[in-house]
Amino acid sequence: MKIYTRRSRVYRNLILGLIWFALMVSKFYSGEQEFGSSHLVYLLAGVIFLVLFYIELTRPYILIANGKLEQGIFIKSSINLKEIKEWQTRSGVLILSGDNAQVRIFPNRISQKDMEQIYELLKADKSPEEQEFRMNNDL
Repeated sequence: MKIYTRRSRVYRNLILGLIWFALMVSKFYSGEQEFGSSHLVYLLAGVIFLVLFYIELTRPYILIANGKLEQGIFIKSSINLKEIKEWQTRSGVLILSGDNAQVRIFPNRISQKDMEQIYELLKADKSPEEQEFRMNNDL
């Protein structure tokens, strides 16, 4: 299962990149000065936002395959689904903890529907005894 970054976040990077390019072009054609350091700053900011747009559009934020959950675009962290001992939400971050690994998922980066799929996957991965314990104790 591939879960991509929320579309509103992706297109926000596109809009910001185009705004920085428009600022560079307007400053260049205003005739105040020749191509200088401020133009380079605007160009660099526009390129960074457009690269972020492309990367977030094409690469999944979360990849669940072969019993392994991988998270991240630039810095990847992964955990086997069988190794997950506990999962909790703190300060708007879903933390999946195991014996050797810990993965942090930022729910504001993905849609609510995708987040519900992740919760269902985490609930289904537990043994029947643990599921019953969680149901009885409202966990």
